[in-house]
Amino acid sequence: MKIRVDFVCRDVAAAELDQVMAIQAAERTGGDAECLSEEPARQARRLRGMLRRRVPFRVAVRGSEVLGYAHAVPYQAGRGYAHCVQDVICVREGDRGRGIGTILLGDFLFACRQARLRQVVAFLLAEDHAGLALHEKLGFVPFGRHRNACLGGGRLHDVLLLRRDLDRLAVVGVVAERDAACACTPALSG
Repeated sequence: MKIRVDFVCRDVAAAELDQVMAIQAAERTGGDAECLSEEPARQARRLRGMLRRRVPFRVAVRGSEVLGYAHAVPYQAGRGYAHCVQDVICVREGDRGRGIGTILLGDFLFACRQARLRQVVAFLLAEDHAGLALHEKLGFVPFGRHRNACLGGGRLHDVLLLRRDLDRLAVVGVVAERDAACACTPALSG
């Protein structure tokens, strides 16, 4: 499938955090998404803190419009886990199904590798078939299932646990696929 690429991937700018929060708010309202909801003021503080700490935080943009984002959050507290992060990725609803998530997640994995991270984990609601397919496409493998972990929409949901090792060979494949698909600019920090 040929993807029409009319966007670039790059580090988020502070001025774009409102757009990121709007995408999150649209994604996390009502029903099953209650599992993921976060109070807006707390969310804004957390996102600004991520900018200060310079963790991998990438956006797909067309002009000045944010189409989606992917960022890292700590997997566990403690220095022993510093090499591992959890991903958070979301593409704006009207822009889904166009390959943006694939390119953005590949670009994010490259940024994580550049930041000398060794592993990325993803926690997905078991019903999130699109999220699961996206992560598996980019080399994530299941490592567990947390039964009845999340209460949302008045019922309990299973959460799937996936991981992606960022070894050299695996990242080369993601970078080659990403570079063939678009003009995403890799993060060069770290």
